[in-house]
Amino acid sequence: MWVGTRNGLNRYDGHSFKVFRPAASNSISNEIINDIAEDSRGRIWVATMEGLNIYDPAANNWTCMMPDPDTLVQAIPNFIVWDIMIDKSDRVWIASDVHAFCSYDFNRDKFTYYDWPGFARGNPTIKQYKYKSIQKFSAKSDNEFWLGTTTGLVLLNTDTKQFSFIASGGYYARVIEIVYDPENKKVFISTETGKLFTYDETENKYSEIFADEAQYPSTSFFQPEENEIWMPSEKGLIKISNDRKKIRIEQNIPQLTGTLLSGGTMSVYTDDDHIRWVATKNGISVFDPSARHSSFLPLLPVSDKESINNMGGVFYDDSSQCYFVCSLNPAAVFIINSISGQIDKIMTDENDNPFQLCINVEKDRHNNLWLLTDNHVYNYNRNTRKFLLFSTPNNGTKMTFRDMLHDEEGNYWFAPYNGRLFYYNTVQKKFIVPKDSSLKRIKNITGIKTVANNGEILIGSFGENIYKYNLVTGKKEFYHDKKGTEALSLINDINRDASGTLWVATSSGGVFRYDADMPFEKAFTGFDMKAGFTNNNILSLCSDDDTTLWLLSGNGLSAMNTRGQFLFDLKDELPFNFTSYTSDNIYPHDIFFSSINKELLVGVGGGLLIHSVKQKDSLVSFPIVITNIRSSGKSLTDLQINEASALRIPYKSNSIIFEFAGLYYGNDAGLVFEYKLQGSDKDWVNANKKFEAGYQNLPPGKYSFYVRARERGNVVSEMQGYSFRIIPSFWQTWWFYFLIAIVLATAIYTFFRYRLNQKIKILEMRNRISQDLHDDIGASMSGINLLSQIAADKLQHNKPGEASEYLLKVKNYSQDVIEKLSDIVWVFNPQNDSIEKLMQRLKAFSISVALSKNIKVHFVTDKASETANLSIQQRKAIYLISKEAINNAFKSSACSNLYYHLTANGSKWQLRIQDDGKGFTLTEKTDGNGLRNMQARADEIGAKFNIQSQPGTGTIILLEL
Repeated sequence: MWVGTRNGLNRYDGHSFKVFRPAASNSISNEIINDIAEDSRGRIWVATMEGLNIYDPAANNWTCMMPDPDTLVQAIPNFIVWDIMIDKSDRVWIASDVHAFCSYDFNRDKFTYYDWPGFARGNPTIKQYKYKSIQKFSAKSDNEFWLGTTTGLVLLNTDTKQFSFIASGGYYARVIEIVYDPENKKVFISTETGKLFTYDETENKYSEIFADEAQYPSTSFFQPEENEIWMPSEKGLIKISNDRKKIRIEQNIPQLTGTLLSGGTMSVYTDDDHIRWVATKNGISVFDPSARHSSFLPLLPVSDKESINNMGGVFYDDSSQCYFVCSLNPAAVFIINSISGQIDKIMTDENDNPFQLCINVEKDRHNNLWLLTDNHVYNYNRNTRKFLLFSTPNNGTKMTFRDMLHDEEGNYWFAPYNGRLFYYNTVQKKFIVPKDSSLKRIKNITGIKTVANNGEILIGSFGENIYKYNLVTGKKEFYHDKKGTEALSLINDINRDASGTLWVATSSGGVFRYDADMPFEKAFTGFDMKAGFTNNNILSLCSDDDTTLWLLSGNGLSAMNTRGQFLFDLKDELPFNFTSYTSDNIYPHDIFFSSINKELLVGVGGGLLIHSVKQKDSLVSFPIVITNIRSSGKSLTDLQINEASALRIPYKSNSIIFEFAGLYYGNDAGLVFEYKLQGSDKDWVNANKKFEAGYQNLPPGKYSFYVRARERGNVVSEMQGYSFRIIPSFWQTWWFYFLIAIVLATAIYTFFRYRLNQKIKILEMRNRISQDLHDDIGASMSGINLLSQIAADKLQHNKPGEASEYLLKVKNYSQDVIEKLSDIVWVFNPQNDSIEKLMQRLKAFSISVALSKNIKVHFVTDKASETANLSIQQRKAIYLISKEAINNAFKSSACSNLYYHLTANGSKWQLRIQDDGKGFTLTEKTDGNGLRNMQARADEIGAKFNIQSQPGTGTIILLEL
């Protein structure tokens, strides 16, 4: 909805406004808006005091049409544009100030001009006026326009380009509005002076017409008509009846809410849903005929903010088609004729005796009407429209008659609040007090009703019990208070539903249903705020002709069904804001349902509230749109919002807020908006009138945002899903997970492969240990065993000398075995994995032998090698190679010095063992396996093994790893 003001253009989405004002770039040209129109492309054309503007909402782009300073060809005639209209052929019709009337075909980019200035100069009536301008126009046909000018009414034929002056009509002023009624062939013109003119084509008559100003309080009753013409006026809102004969001006009533806003009206717009928008100087009044089921007829000059409700009961008489409204103060009965609209304020009876506190109007079984007042009872004569006094035993003393009953025997029972119960026997024609003495003592009677077809009546009071009385037997029962039914001693009203079941309204316990077939002590079932009601103080109740019960409380009207289910509260749906519906407990405020008119009637706020309960038309589906999207605090552009398929949000901006609106502008009190984000929400979420939905820390993925509107449980509109995507970070993508899976699989494979290799190495180590034990220890043990047997044999043959030689060899073999076992244990001990431990072992081995041979041993290592660790294989190989080399040098080299060098350079190792002995020729064959063993051990650890030796030069053994 677009609204033009004198301070900018406003876009209204149903709950918030966006204002467009002139700015440095891409903006409207002027803030004073004269008219607005929309073309078939969805663009908004705006007539201003400085150019004709075109706004493209989809692209958020403004363009402006201005007059050409050199020529009027292909340009608007004047920068002031008063009125515009776009026809079905996409031609924009333009009324600009003073200059030519024109049309612009934007599909062909072509202007067509109609020479208004030339016609004005040539017309003898118009030319006498200084200011001659077309300000409003209305289409008569496809080729004719009614022109509202500052000098009178003119007709233009666009085919012939001929102007026809109709009449000057007694005004020289700005035209506020011109309306054409093709059915009645009448033109209506409203001017800034507050005058209203009409031209009747049929009679060729132009005249000023005078509207009746609506009075406050009302002096007549008007029901809204569907095809009324509404026109703006400086005096208020002009309403022209369907027959175009009754014209009245509706104005603001300061004492009442829900009426027209103050100030003159500037414009009236009727949208596609037949909702009328009335622009005033102080805002916009909206009238929704489909939802505006309530009207208020002010009868007394009081404010709706009055703290006490001085209105009594209400009634609609089908026979006379009149509303009856009782007033406590002043004491009066208002009779409103629904046909003629006449309102009569009756304050006296037929003898001109004044009423006192008019309380209720009741109808008996013979269709007679009765008026109950504070001190008298009256019968109403429909013919004379007078109230006749019906004499009662109180003789005019204060009784406060709240209710009456015409029983099945034809007797009239009267229920006074300040007196005793009595009835009038129509056969004996006298008043009788009930025989039961306890009935005589009942005080503060608030209601009396017959129990359907069983000869019993139910009597309620305020402060005492509720009673059941049998008209035939005279038997009386009263209800004893028990838990949950204490409120039955504080009764405000008794009434029946459409099926005849009685219901009781209480002051503190909601309502009770009476089941006549149950024992009296078990006959009442209560319904209160615990069952969903909005108030426990129910002033009065009535039933429609189906299953709905209407309740009046201190807060207003609500509804329940006869099953005891609370239906809804009307407070938010009523356009009026009455402060109080109640007064003193003494006086009732009975509501009434008219089955013929389908209307609920309430006396409140000094007048009559009429709420139509006719079947409401279902709302036509309306658009629901996204108005803004904020991601991590930043709003998206309209272009980004409209291109939903391209909306991709980075994972760092995964907090998002949607703002939305339902483009329905009627009474939305019954509308409930719900939203759901598919991919996040499991169920629909109630928006609670906030029109936004926020989500924090959304995980990456695809989402669709939905909004729907429900009216009392039924879905009336639903927005197509708005889809977007949260883009994952690289570590949240499938390929990253795939890569991680590959790395993890590789790591697991590597780990298990490593474990397997370790197990293989351990197994190989065990095999080597086993092999070493078998090769070295096993051979030595076999030698020991053999030598021991030989020694034993020698001893048996008394050869102790020879036996001693063999036992010496056994000893040597045993020492060798012990030494080899010690070496094996040392090698496989993990505490000996450092070079330092290796050097200590080698020194311990070599020093004792070197001393006996008089050989000096020189051990040289660097810091890098001393701190390094060796694997078991490396430790074993280096140790055994070193031991073998040292042992060979001690045995065979005849050296004086032995040099042991172990150095490290990064990951490379070098072992150099050198002696200064006699040396040997490498090609010589030796008996031992020492050299071959050293080569084999070097190969085990992947080391290079080299021997350098010549006779007389010593020997060098090199091991590089």
